[in-house]
Amino acid sequence: MEKEHPPFHFNIKSSFAGKALIAAMLIVGGTNAYAQTTTAFASANIVVKGLVSLSALRNLELGTVVQGVTEIQVNPVTGGGSAAYFTFGSSPHTQIIVTFSSTRLTFNGSSIQFTGELAGSPTSVQAQSIIIKDGTGLVTNSKGHYHFWVGGSAKLSPDQPLGVYIGNFTMTIAY
Repeated sequence: MEKEHPPFHFNIKSSFAGKALIAAMLIVGGTNAYAQTTTAFASANIVVKGLVSLSALRNLELGTVVQGVTEIQVNPVTGGGSAAYFTFGSSPHTQIIVTFSSTRLTFNGSSIQFTGELAGSPTSVQAQSIIIKDGTGLVTNSKGHYHFWVGGSAKLSPDQPLGVYIGNFTMTIAY
């Protein structure tokens, strides 16, 4: 009858080959001799802008005229309290583009053509403002503000019907 053999094992105490085999298994099993790594970087940018606001602080007052007057004008630079006043707020030194158009003032089916004229300044001093053409590019001041005044002219017919004529002047700011 054949003798059964126990499972394969090394006698570590007596076998130099067994010790070398275990050491080799530990070295090979514990490291990756051929592993490589590389690193790549990409930059990330975020631009944080301030909230945007456009506030109408005063309406344009063209005044009261008697029938027969054919034109009314308010200068946006020198018109004082008659000119409409707007403030724009955003981030400091923001580039903006201003557009606006003419409008009609209406009353009970009658109308008056109004052609707006816009002045602006990075300061709140109306007398320091300059005339701004439609589509002009501007830059807000160090606090992110720009100030606008609206004047313009209205053409009336000599027999313009009596009444209070009202309309809206639209100014758009792209930033």
